[in-house]
Amino acid sequence: MFLRYIPYNFSDLNLYEYDLKQFLAFLQDHECSTELSGITKTQVRRFIQYQLGISKQKPRSMNRKISCLQSFTKYSILEKYLKHDFMTGIETPKTNDKLLVYMKLPDLQRTDSKCVQRFP
Repeated sequence: MFLRYIPYNFSDLNLYEYDLKQFLAFLQDHECSTELSGITKTQVRRFIQYQLGISKQKPRSMNRKISCLQSFTKYSILEKYLKHDFMTGIETPKTNDKLLVYMKLPDLQRTDSKCVQRFP
């Protein structure tokens, strides 16, 4: 039901589903409660540390995972599946990397021939 609730495109839905399954697997692997009422902020922080440390998750991907969990808790509270928001106070890691910007074909065609290095 949650995946129908979020207003994102299909690829985002697949990523959100993947993120939720990853969090569930983390909870199970670390013998934590998988009941909504049993999930704590500490477990979420450990999941983030695990993802950033051992799994070498990039901050941008981790931000999406955190956003997914935040949306999930809001949905769960709205639907009365959950009484407390275990994501309150969880902050996203800083990202310094910017998305790549690619040149478009007209820009490439206008490139000055003096700037283009020729290889033998």
